[in-house]
Formats: sequence, structure tokens, C-alpha cells
Amino acid sequence: MPWLGRPGNSLAVSSMLFGLSHVPMYIASGNSLGLSLAIALFGLGEGLVLGYVFYRTRSIWPGAIWHTSITGVGLIAV
Repeated sequence: MPWLGRPGNSLAVSSMLFGLSHVPMYIASGNSLGLSLAIALFGLGEGLVLGYVFYRTRSIWPGAIWHTSITGVGLIAV
């Protein structure tokens, strides 16, 4: 936050990076660019929620548990 000033700016940048960090994995898996970008948008939304939870709790554990749970559900559904 010190570099970007306000908490909202930091949350926006970290959420975009979180969403975009998932794109190469989906492209490497053989998915189309469109699907990969849709996943990035979902990641952007999830990143906003997880970033806000971190901001409020000052702990990465709620976000780590949430991300692991979502991944687990996705693996079971496939």
C-alpha cells in the first residue's frame, strides 16, 4: 500500500495480477484464449474478495483456505 497510496489502488492492482496469473496455466492446458481470459475475470473477482479479507483480517490464512477450497471443488467437479 505505501507505493500506491490508497488501499483501493493496491487491491485493484493485486486483484488484476491474481487474475492474470492464472491465464498461462489455462493456455498451457490447451484451453482457448477466450476461456483463459474468462477465468482471469473470475480470478479478478476472487482476488478482490480475498484482498479485502486480507485487508480486514491482516492474515493470509482465510484467503489461502478459500482458494484451496475452490480449487478442491473444481478438481472434484471435473
